[in-house]
Amino acid sequence: MNESILKLIFSTGATITTYAFGGWSAVLGVLVALVVIDQVTGIVASIKDGTGLSSRVGFIGISKKVFIFVVIAMCHWFDGIMNLNGILMDAAIYFYIANETISIIENLGRIDVLIPEQLKQIITVLRNKNQNK
Repeated sequence: MNESILKLIFSTGATITTYAFGGWSAVLGVLVALVVIDQVTGIVASIKDGTGLSSRVGFIGISKKVFIFVVIAMCHWFDGIMNLNGILMDAAIYFYIANETISIIENLGRIDVLIPEQLKQIITVLRNKNQNK
């Protein structure tokens, strides 16, 4: 690929990232990694437990992941409007980090990866709290 095209793609991505999220941060990087890991473990778990892959289910799953970043971008914009110094965006990122971590652990359980009992108990408590809301 032409070097100019690569520079254009990189600079466009950096501009969009800066506008949407105020730049790149370590916690945003962690969330991106967890989103990818969750997607991969979900695919492997679906294949392993026999539910198989569905383009419709996959599309909905990827759409949900995209909307996670839409919510985070909105929180960044609201932070700017209300002079909150990133409080809303950080809260949203940490919420989604926790959510993705729980989902990954659940997927690992479906793949028969041994999960420490304490983590299983925490997931059960968090899932029950979420269902009661």
